[in-house]
Amino acid sequence: MATELGWRFLDVRGRPIGWGGAALYKLHAIEGAPLVALPRVEALCDVTNPLIGPRGAARVFGPQKGADPAMVRRLEKGLERLADIIRRDLGVSVADLPGAGAAGGLGAAAVVFLGARLRRGIEAVLEAVRLEDHLKDAEWVLTGEGCFDLTSLEGKAVSGVVAAAARYGARVAVLAGRVRLSRARWKSAGIQMVYSLASADSEVAKCMDGAAEYLSRAAQRWAENAFVKSDRSPRSP
Repeated sequence: MATELGWRFLDVRGRPIGWGGAALYKLHAIEGAPLVALPRVEALCDVTNPLIGPRGAARVFGPQKGADPAMVRRLEKGLERLADIIRRDLGVSVADLPGAGAAGGLGAAAVVFLGARLRRGIEAVLEAVRLEDHLKDAEWVLTGEGCFDLTSLEGKAVSGVVAAAARYGARVAVLAGRVRLSRARWKSAGIQMVYSLASADSEVAKCMDGAAEYLSRAAQRWAENAFVKSDRSPRSP
């Protein structure tokens, strides 16, 4: 993104370092500036993770995207290098900035290279769809997540839906591709039911190929437990 705007990421010999997070460990200098005048930018982030550290982009999201431990270490070193060079050359500190680790570090890049203000994405989405207007008469709210883990409760859609539902006394069910949280943890977050499409890691590919069917099954399990077994009918569709 920054390269397309006119910034240059150079190695010690003044050559472009190349693409990808793994190339960042070669970064020696950042030069350039936007080629055009930029409007005011608001960047929507679905997480509050910083750029580096135990809750940073590489360590948290790398494994989700298929990075093994060696890859994660290399990506982390690259992001550390990026943060150091940004601070040295551009005078901006982004290593610990909440939301800087979103999208592999694009949150940090938006702040540095676009002059953006970071905003929780779920807040903007809930405003756009006017969720609270629909919650006034709702008994249940269904929301979803690809991999339902701790990050789901740290600024992603699930956390925003739970907070909004709580204000109206509506209960929340999560339909997820995979579940990586214990029942005790999601219960303590204010979620009443959670259903996984894949019962084991070996089923993930099959569930992705037949997502509509598996999602329908999960929704049916929720409906049976929420209404049929309790002999109750929802107040509204």
